[in-house]
Amino acid sequence: MTGGTSGFGAIAAERISGADGIRLVHSARHAASTGEALPLDLSSLDSVRTFVATVRERSDRIDGLVLNAGMIRSDVAARTVDGFETTFVVNHLAHYLLLRQLLPALADRAVVVATTSGTRDPATGAGLVPPRHGDAGLLAHPERDPDLDTHPRRAGQHAYTASKLCIVQDTFNTQTEAGNTLADLVLGDIDVPDGRGYLALRRGEPSVLARSDEQAERSWRESARLVGLPDR
Repeated sequence: MTGGTSGFGAIAAERISGADGIRLVHSARHAASTGEALPLDLSSLDSVRTFVATVRERSDRIDGLVLNAGMIRSDVAARTVDGFETTFVVNHLAHYLLLRQLLPALADRAVVVATTSGTRDPATGAGLVPPRHGDAGLLAHPERDPDLDTHPRRAGQHAYTASKLCIVQDTFNTQTEAGNTLADLVLGDIDVPDGRGYLALRRGEPSVLARSDEQAERSWRESARLVGLPDR
């Protein structure tokens, strides 16, 4: 689990770790109050690869993977050690690499939950700049975006909402609701119909951009290129 040491992630982690037969492993930069913590810096793709190698050494089967960590900055000036915009990497690209590399270890019918944000849907009126696109190449290198907002804070908001567009599951209303719903999904207490990959408490469907198959395919291919993996 990423993002399980604070906020609604900590609420979910406490419930998950308390379930019978569950061994919870956190990716964290410091000790966790529940489960076991392994070091991971989501702003470094090499750190993701090292984390995956450690997990694979310690376990040959993963029943649930929770991709919950996220951040927002006041601009798009920061770059990771890999040379990509920081918000995009922490919110999406590092999680993409983590999931791709852990796929072989996922058990049959393993649960994978990725937390996004309603701010990436203009219809929610959340107050942040909504995403114009989910182009992974431009999000990794916003200086190449011809329509990049010249106002640093607005550009930073777009980096956040667009990175969340690249993910699948909506966020929730309060920390308690969010944490409990996240735990319910992982523990199988919410029945998600076969073939469905999206859940929200506030809205029933993803945004128009999030429903675009072309957008999803392009984001997948470009993300794979950025982390040095094949398309499939």
